[in-house]
Amino acid sequence: MELDLRKTAADAAYIAVGAGVLGFQQAQVRRREAGERIATIAKGAQDAVGTQTAALRTRVSDTATTGIDTATSTLKTLNPREWVEPVIGDVKQRVEPVISQLKGISVTAPVQALPEQLTKAVEVGKARVQAFRGQSAN
Repeated sequence: MELDLRKTAADAAYIAVGAGVLGFQQAQVRRREAGERIATIAKGAQDAVGTQTAALRTRVSDTATTGIDTATSTLKTLNPREWVEPVIGDVKQRVEPVISQLKGISVTAPVQALPEQLTKAVEVGKARVQAFRGQSAN
């Protein structure tokens, strides 16, 4: 058996090229498999994010609704009379002495009618406030 160096080198080159082609093909297969795994993982992550987003939106909506309900019930329990009655009393105490003083002043007829007009305006205002208080109690 004679050793043909040229043929042996050619065979070695073919084997090396064949091994390289097989290695490249194996790398392509693994690349495709990795791409499919990554796509599956990405789809799972996207689904998880979508689920979490929906849950978060529901929580935010529920919290907002609860906050609005709480504010509404708090407003319903407030009694505006507690704030209005002291103001009415204060206005009445301040206006009545002024009306008495104005009645005591001797002036011409149009100015003399002013206290009566002011008294009527106060009475109208008082009636409106009382009507408002009656509506707010219901």
